[in-house]
Amino acid sequence: MVLIQVLTIGCLFSSGAFKTPSPIDVVIDQSMLKWNSTASDVTFTAEFHDFESDWTPIETCIETRFTSCDLSSEESDRCIRRRVAAWRNGVESEPVEACSRDGHACSPNFTLTAAPESLTVNLKRNHNLHKENADNLKYWIYFWKKGAQLKVKSEMFILGETYCVMVQFALHWKEYGPPSCMQCETIPSSSKPPDVFCPILTSH
Repeated sequence: MVLIQVLTIGCLFSSGAFKTPSPIDVVIDQSMLKWNSTASDVTFTAEFHDFESDWTPIETCIETRFTSCDLSSEESDRCIRRRVAAWRNGVESEPVEACSRDGHACSPNFTLTAAPESLTVNLKRNHNLHKENADNLKYWIYFWKKGAQLKVKSEMFILGETYCVMVQFALHWKEYGPPSCMQCETIPSSSKPPDVFCPILTSH
């Protein structure tokens, strides 16, 4: 049995005139951690987090001006989460966790399908992780209206609006591995009001 939990998450904002802009487009691409930035006068520090530890700096990616970090020397068989923060004049930005677009072994594979009456998340079973962890492995599904500052659960979708979804594994109710990068779809028009969010699990 696979348990699916729908969650809400919010964006955190720091106040003040000297706020450091966070990195953007932070992704894990095979053995590389990559990101972009809207600022040119910042340095970056990348961190990792496994299931047993707190966030820890990656030694080769501390206060770097590059927008990538080579992960090839790290253990590839561990479900490690990673994030990047920017620094400017001693002020740290809000860290941004990396997502996976390339079918990472520790990230859920899913597709998103929009219909006039529903938004469907098709989850594809990860054979290795499910075999190793059985019913302790779960899916956490995050979704929000595109462009919204808060990623909130909506009881009903609005026709013509675009909604985004991100999925992450959870083990013993804790985040496990990098989340899959968000996918967005627009709810098409219909003569009927759209249904509530409808996650569907498929396996292959």
